[in-house]
Amino acid sequence: MEQYIHDISENEELEAILIVSLGSPALDDVFNFEMAMRALPIKWRAKVASKKTTGDIQKALCNRLLQLFGCSTASSVPARSLSFGIVKNGKPVLQNQGNIAFSMSNGEQFVTMYIRKVAPGQIADEVGIDIASVKDLRDEGELDTLKDIFAHEEMNTLRSFSGDKLKEMFAYYWSFKESYTKFTGTGISCDLTAIDAKQLGNFNGVETVDRDIEGNHMHFRSQWLQAAHREVVTVCSPKGRHPSEPRVYMITIEDILNHLQSQ
Repeated sequence: MEQYIHDISENEELEAILIVSLGSPALDDVFNFEMAMRALPIKWRAKVASKKTTGDIQKALCNRLLQLFGCSTASSVPARSLSFGIVKNGKPVLQNQGNIAFSMSNGEQFVTMYIRKVAPGQIADEVGIDIASVKDLRDEGELDTLKDIFAHEEMNTLRSFSGDKLKEMFAYYWSFKESYTKFTGTGISCDLTAIDAKQLGNFNGVETVDRDIEGNHMHFRSQWLQAAHREVVTVCSPKGRHPSEPRVYMITIEDILNHLQSQ
């Protein structure tokens, strides 16, 4: 965490991908859980507590904590003093801080945040992030039911794979499309075939591609979060207008709690 705090404090412009593992036992402790809940605004606590399972509660809690942490460190405003608004189908925005844009996504094992900070007085372009799992496609037969989601070239590319490779490619395409819907704020109720990634290839580590989508010149960056290719995270932003390729930081929930409690 120290490297992220240093980078976000010392750089006037920065793009960062923050990743929190959901495997930490910290929130299993009753005291830590209560302290974490108290770090949230009251309205947020109710939404977190309304989740049905312990896993979903912890995931929602981690998401909200990461949102507070990321926005607080980027703006140098204590978390308790932050103000958020909602635009475009529930997409959250940080109010009174136009130089900061962010996007959130939950996966099976990780919660992620993409944050962009530009110089004070400037307006940060919107960003989008999504994390997808190889479990999102249950079997090859399910692909035939998803013709309304994929453009012709995308579907042909997917059908050229089988087995585990097909599931990996499906996750890649899905994170690509959803990251764009997070960028626009339209959600998946839009025409997903218009978010045409065209032909993509399987990859190891990190892959970047540029695409023109709905008149927007977009830059996409995808990364597998484990060597075993179980979950992939994709971020997108307008091409040529990002300060640099985003830096990736692994943050623990313990780090976030300690930081918020120190404010």
